[in-house]
Amino acid sequence: MRGWLLVATIPTLSFILPLLLYICPSFFQPLFFGHFIRDYDDFNLLKGVVSYGRNFYLNGEAGRLGCWHILPKTLSEEAKKNELSNEEIEKLMAKPNYTIIVYLHGSTHSRQWTNRVDTYNVLSAMDLHILCLDYRGFGDSNGYPSEAGVISDSIFLFNYAKNFAGKNYIFIWGHSMGSGIAIAVAMELSMKKMPPAGLILEAPFNNVTDLITQSSHSAAWRWTPWFNVFVKQSISRSGLQFNSDKNIKLITCPILIMHAVDDEIIAISLAKKLREAALSANRDVTFISFAAERGLLHKHINKASELPLILKNFIHHCAAKKKYA
Repeated sequence: MRGWLLVATIPTLSFILPLLLYICPSFFQPLFFGHFIRDYDDFNLLKGVVSYGRNFYLNGEAGRLGCWHILPKTLSEEAKKNELSNEEIEKLMAKPNYTIIVYLHGSTHSRQWTNRVDTYNVLSAMDLHILCLDYRGFGDSNGYPSEAGVISDSIFLFNYAKNFAGKNYIFIWGHSMGSGIAIAVAMELSMKKMPPAGLILEAPFNNVTDLITQSSHSAAWRWTPWFNVFVKQSISRSGLQFNSDKNIKLITCPILIMHAVDDEIIAISLAKKLREAALSANRDVTFISFAAERGLLHKHINKASELPLILKNFIHHCAAKKKYA
């Protein structure tokens, strides 16, 4: 009896959910951002972070923005000997020869999520500063997320970094959903003639329509005759775009794209489309893929042993371009 009930339920849901999204396309936004998934401890603990750092808050346009600043390994070792004030930690961003990474995370959870912390630890071990935030509505940040809102929050953090960086280079790193935000931020900064030193994209996508229609999560709907009408039109009416394949053409800094062949969330084909869009506009883009047999999937490129060398080479490439620009 239960088996027959399940058989009857699947096609029913395959119709009802797309219909619901068609009637109320705004439902796409919370499903896309997933900000309502909350499981975190006290942010002041910097749980899982190896290096010295601090939890702090910025006053963004939507209110409080929860942020972390994690120090490079060598500066961390010095800082652990003394309790530093917020002002003293901020001043360390201007200490020469320490690159700053503004890290923009993907959907769901917070800046404290384990996989993200693993990435922070890799970057800190490379002697890089890490600044990360929870966009409005995520973690302990105020407000409700929207495409324009999360982009604005990220620009706010970049400008904060720029105020303290001195002559140090600032890079933007976007993972998954964060790649769409990172590209939009880098595009806006490029248009203002103040681009980051470089843009790092981990498991990116080309646009929201392709992301959702080619996702494994929409496989249950793709066979239906109403998929194109209900789902694709709902996406266009939802207020979400993240047209990264258009925005990337306007970015003036070097771009690094990294994607695992076995990514189970965002197909590598979307990253390749993004690369082709960048190349069509003669952008400076480096594409690195990771073989499927390594099992890095969507969230574990930070476990690749060659990642530090990839990043080191890219940072040197960007520095050389800035020097001779």
